[in-house]
Amino acid sequence: MIAIDTLVRLCPPPADPPPAVDWPQAERALGTALPADYKQLVETYGDGIFDETIWLLVPDSAYDDCNLHTRTTERHEILVGCGSSRTSRPACRRRERGSCRGRSRRVALYLNAGVVSR
Repeated sequence: MIAIDTLVRLCPPPADPPPAVDWPQAERALGTALPADYKQLVETYGDGIFDETIWLLVPDSAYDDCNLHTRTTERHEILVGCGSSRTSRPACRRRERGSCRGRSRRVALYLNAGVVSR
């Protein structure tokens, strides 16, 4: 896949491979198949945040903020409650664990579990 190769060159993944994901179990739990390119991205980077903008949610992540199942349930509940006068906006959560930060157009970092990749 050319897109993932380009991303890896621009923003190298963590040196240690992320934990394996049980894709059949994750898809059963979600009730839907997940795209192959998403699976490849997760298998390359693991959970984390790119440039504090794009969150890479992973099934059964050890971190609730990046757990695909937890975030899917939370967002579903928010959407169901939209329009209700009692609905309160969830507090923003800062993540200490990782992000991919563009320092310039030529350098990007992906932080995962405190390890910096350049």
